[in-house]
Amino acid sequence: MNLHPALVHFPIALLTMYAVFELIPVKKLRENISWFWWKFGLLFFGSISSWVAIYTGEMAAEIIGESQVAELHSAFGNATGWFFSILAVLYIISGIERGLLPHVISNWQKYSVTRAIWKVLLILKKLFLDTPLVYIVALVGLALITITGALGGAVAFGPDVDPVVSFVYNFFF
Repeated sequence: MNLHPALVHFPIALLTMYAVFELIPVKKLRENISWFWWKFGLLFFGSISSWVAIYTGEMAAEIIGESQVAELHSAFGNATGWFFSILAVLYIISGIERGLLPHVISNWQKYSVTRAIWKVLLILKKLFLDTPLVYIVALVGLALITITGALGGAVAFGPDVDPVVSFVYNFFF
């Protein structure tokens, strides 16, 4: 039984909503703690569900067989999963910084290695989430979702199912 088509829509919806929310440039909203947790939830559950979709996609490949389009779809699916999972880790770091699991920081500060890793993670978090670079990150995420979805549409329904699928398919093939 091929569960991939049914399950793939959860990460698409959650991660697309996260990326769109990240693109809203209202400063007062971006500073709101509730807004942060909404985006965190979308990103966290979207990342987890993306790995479920990747796993079921691997099972689907065994059922329907491999093709160049399916392999490219798989590669972009994996890239999308990793991309958003890394962002989710940076959001977890930001959440810890905001008071989530306060004992984690104090325990990590005891050891020089973990203290150094923590400092690097904070630098990455500040670079990608606390600067205007976050808008580029969100756009890259949307591009990855769009390309992965379009290639998946080409696998399931053919390359001419709609203009976006056709454009992406013709770009690669």
